[in-house]
Amino acid sequence: MKRILVLVLLILAGLGHTLSFAQTVMATANGSFHVPDIFTLEFYDREPDKYLYTDRIPFTNMDPTQTWVMADRRRTGDGKNDLGLLCKTNLGQRWYLKIQGRPNDFFLSKIQYGFWQPWNLSLAQSSNGSLSEGWQALTANPTTIYTAGSNDLFNLGLEGQEGTLCGFSFAIDPSKLDPSRVHQCTIQFTLTTNM
Repeated sequence: MKRILVLVLLILAGLGHTLSFAQTVMATANGSFHVPDIFTLEFYDREPDKYLYTDRIPFTNMDPTQTWVMADRRRTGDGKNDLGLLCKTNLGQRWYLKIQGRPNDFFLSKIQYGFWQPWNLSLAQSSNGSLSEGWQALTANPTTIYTAGSNDLFNLGLEGQEGTLCGFSFAIDPSKLDPSRVHQCTIQFTLTTNM
């Protein structure tokens, strides 16, 4: 019995000796990923009470006795915009927003646009780019209206909170416009990294 007990102790001692050595095994996985370049300009339609229209702005309230008429459902100082444009990028480059008008049948001097400091949705603060705020005359040549600031160079955030939001209002001088015709003007916006 002593012999069995000694043998069991020797076996346990041998097991304890092998269990006392710690070992570490590591496995490493390597992967790669590519983030696509994003540089887009799109109409903003998430706040329909503040940004009233997208690609068509109606002016059915043309009162020829007024100097300037705003779009339908608008009045001066109402805190609304006719349309919003969302500029999104992760390029890290300075970008420029340009505007131009293409009238079909009347002078561009009859149209003005209002533009104020854009809002960076990803940072939830005003953008820090440069612009000429207020009401401006629309021209037939592409005119740079906003130069991105440093916090606009990477402006992607969570979905619904990404991009630099630019709000626009428009007004038309109805004097000397033919009331028997429907007048049209195409306004083109360009987002570019070229000045």
